[in-house]
Amino acid sequence: MKKIWQRMMKVFVGSNELRVWQTYDRFGKNWWHVFDPLSGRYNSTDDEASMRAWIERRYY
Repeated sequence: MKKIWQRMMKVFVGSNELRVWQTYDRFGKNWWHVFDPLSGRYNSTDDEASMRAWIERRYY
């Protein structure tokens, strides 16, 4: 897991844009992830509405 996180951070370095992506766990459950390079904050949830609310609280 640490190696995956390090690779993701390399992709994000140099960009100030909010990054949002989806993954699926081994049970097929959908997960939403967001990384804010300006604040260094990361969040993940299995609920799209929660992810949207987090983004809105951060930017609006």
